[in-house]
Amino acid sequence: MKELSKLKIAHAQAVAFSRVWQKEGEQCIDRLKQRHPLSGSQLESVDYQLHLLMSTSSLTKTKSPSAVFNFELKTETPDLTMKDEHFLVEFSHDQLNEFFMSLERIQEQLDVLS
Repeated sequence: MKELSKLKIAHAQAVAFSRVWQKEGEQCIDRLKQRHPLSGSQLESVDYQLHLLMSTSSLTKTKSPSAVFNFELKTETPDLTMKDEHFLVEFSHDQLNEFFMSLERIQEQLDVLS
């Protein structure tokens, strides 16, 4: 309730919210975990490989860079055990640049929140 008071929520509403949360909070969190596909997921590691195709038999002096990322996630299952998941993502140079710029925008938005 102290946290709610710090947010300048009226005492009566803070008390009501606190009572409901004590009674229903755990069930609410469980329902949210079931609805969100990445609930309980944590990024464990990222491996990457860079590829550069210099030319082919039909095209000379062709440069075609790409990056392949292997993401390893630990995901909490409904029975509260952890499951390893891997997925690969391949980016061209332009796609990787766009992805990086998206991450930069996300970081800027997170910085504003903190």
